[in-house]
Amino acid sequence: MKKISLYITMFLAVCLLACTEDFNEDVAAPQSYPEESPQVINGFAIALDGGFTSPVVLKNLEENASIQAVKATATPEMTEGASVTFRLQLSDTESFTRIIDLPSQSENNAAVVDASDLNGAVKELFGKAPNPRAIHLRAYVYILDGTSASQLPDPVSLGTVTVTPIAPNIEQAYYLIGTPNDWEASNVSTLIAFNHSGNDVYEDSYFTLLVESPGDCYWKVVPQSIVTAVETGVAESVWIDGVLGTEIDSDASLEGKLDVKTTGAMKIADKGWAKITLNMMESTYTVEVIGEMKLQLYVAGAHQGWDPAAAPIVYSRNFDMKYDGYV
Repeated sequence: MKKISLYITMFLAVCLLACTEDFNEDVAAPQSYPEESPQVINGFAIALDGGFTSPVVLKNLEENASIQAVKATATPEMTEGASVTFRLQLSDTESFTRIIDLPSQSENNAAVVDASDLNGAVKELFGKAPNPRAIHLRAYVYILDGTSASQLPDPVSLGTVTVTPIAPNIEQAYYLIGTPNDWEASNVSTLIAFNHSGNDVYEDSYFTLLVESPGDCYWKVVPQSIVTAVETGVAESVWIDGVLGTEIDSDASLEGKLDVKTTGAMKIADKGWAKITLNMMESTYTVEVIGEMKLQLYVAGAHQGWDPAAAPIVYSRNFDMKYDGYV
C-alpha cells in the first residue's frame, strides 16, 4: 500500500512540473508604455487614457476617430453636478518651448481627441513625413460647476506619446516614360528625370519637367524605387506595380489624379514645349502648354557686321518667350 502511495505522489509531481511549461513564451505581447502613476495636483489624479497608453499609428484609425487621451482617476469631493474638463497642449520638447493646442472634448472627467486634429498638430510640430514622433503632452485642468469654471494653477505634465502621422509615400525622384523616350522600359537611363529642389520631399512635394511634345505625346510616371529595382536586377523592366498613370487612357486633361491602380496614360495633345508639374503630396499632376518656341536665337546685325558666323546668342531660360544674353 505504501508503494502505491509513493507512485501516485511521484506521478502527481511530474504532472505538476509539466504544467509549469509556458506555452506563450514565444508570443509577443502588445506594445504599450510602462504604466505610470497618475500625476496628482490639488487632490486631482490625472493620467493618460487608453488611446494614449500605447503608440498611436494614425493610418490604422478612421479619419475622424475619437482617441481617449486623458482622464481623472481620482478627484477631491466636489459639489453635485461638478465635473473635470481639460485643455491639452503638445510640444516637441519637454520644456514646452514650442506649444500646439490640441482640440479636445471633455466628458465624464475624461478628454478625447479627434484623429484628424492629432494628425494636423503632429505635422505642424515635426513636419509632414510619416515617421514616429515623440510628443510631449500636458493638460490644464478645470472644474466646471454649472456655468462657472475654475482652473487649477499649473498644468499637469503627462510624459510622451509616440504618434505616427498620416502621409503618402513620397519617393526621392520620379521619371517620365512615354513618347519622349520611345517607351523604353528596360534601359532606365533613357527615362527622363523630373526636377526637384532637393529639399525634404514632404516639405516640397513638387516635381517638374519641361518636355518637347511632337503632338499626341503620351506619358506615365515611374518612381525611383522601380528604377532601382531594374538597376539592381530585381526587375527586368519598369512595368511592375507602382507605375503612375490615370484612370482614362489617352487622357488629354491639363490636370488630373495620379494612381498606381490605373493603366491609362496621360497625353499632351499639342505640339511644342510643355511643363509638367507633379504634386506628390496630393498625387496630382498639371500640364502647362507653352507651345512651339526656340530656346536660343542668333542676333545678327550691324553691331557685329552682319556676320552670321559671329552672331551672338540669346537664350530663353524660363520658357516664357523672353530672351536674354549679350550682343
